[in-house]
Amino acid sequence: MELARLIILNYSPAISQGKNRMLAILFDMNNLWEKYILTELRKIQETHGLIIGGQEQKYIWESNYLKPDIVISKGSVKYLIDTKWKRPGNSPSSVDIRQMYAYARFWNAERVMLLYPGVEKTEFKSFLNTDNDGLHQCKMGFVSVLNGKQLSDDVGVDVLKAIGLLDSK
Repeated sequence: MELARLIILNYSPAISQGKNRMLAILFDMNNLWEKYILTELRKIQETHGLIIGGQEQKYIWESNYLKPDIVISKGSVKYLIDTKWKRPGNSPSSVDIRQMYAYARFWNAERVMLLYPGVEKTEFKSFLNTDNDGLHQCKMGFVSVLNGKQLSDDVGVDVLKAIGLLDSK
């Protein structure tokens, strides 16, 4: 009842202490963003002939493993997405770049994308494996969950467009 009263009175938690005791509800936004994108992609996977997996891990050294957030398979071709709930600068951090490179090499993925919330546009950057076993492409991708003031019904499609599996028309 107390929580309902606080919501009805439009109270909100503040950093400084006030006269009313408040309950703050916190979410791990990285986890929420990842699960939301995965759910939206799984809704449309059959329509586009894709297999969508989440948190697939491959061991690389004893108990150490790599685990991208989302693995998209179209036939034998792999596309990897690592979701990031943050506002990046003009380029990803060096840690994120190394992570993308490791994912691309270890999964032999054609494309790897860091996916952020937003509407910015970026292009894929290509790099050749030192073993000459193929060209991999990395990208900072952005997708908005809103269509005006409403939740977008096309988030999954927008993600597939961002990674290059669908035309951007």
